[in-house]
Amino acid sequence: QDDVLPTYEVTDLPEGYVRTELLVDETSCIQIFEHETDMMIFVYNFVNVETQTEIEFFSDYEIYPVSVGTFAADYYATRSPDETNELLWIDEENGIAFQLSSYLGKSEMLEVANSIARKE
Repeated sequence: QDDVLPTYEVTDLPEGYVRTELLVDETSCIQIFEHETDMMIFVYNFVNVETQTEIEFFSDYEIYPVSVGTFAADYYATRSPDETNELLWIDEENGIAFQLSSYLGKSEMLEVANSIARKE
């Protein structure tokens, strides 16, 4: 595992979305993208105990196993129009957990996730 959090960026945003906020510290990064009345949040952080407990809060979702690149992932489809859909995956080799939150559908969110690239 790296000691310094690597930088990842979304290289293929859905049309009209722009990054409006970037919050970074030693262990996590939050990127917020907005499009008119919608928003998308991309979070990644070093894997820790909190990562496992966060997932338990997604009880009111249909869970679908998917993949992001070579990683196994879970797509959480909300049953509520007020909640975002969630896409979670872990890069175990580098010890980093990823979460994408959006009102976009599964195929669109997977397109965004598959465009996320590590900046060297």
